[in-house]
Amino acid sequence: MGVILNYGGAWYLGVKEEDAGTAAASCYLAAAVYCIYMIMCGLRIVKANSKARGRAQINDEEDH
Repeated sequence: MGVILNYGGAWYLGVKEEDAGTAAASCYLAAAVYCIYMIMCGLRIVKANSKARGRAQINDEEDH
């Protein structure tokens, strides 16, 4: 949406032309925050999987 706002599509999104730059900056900021959130969630999943894999190996060793 930031790209649309930067290239004259403010009317398409219902934003006043003079506010298009600010709205585009808000879109880019929101995208950056969302990207950081997704990276952090991915890292938590990787960490949880590595812990689970470690427990599974311990359990397998105890069975033998």
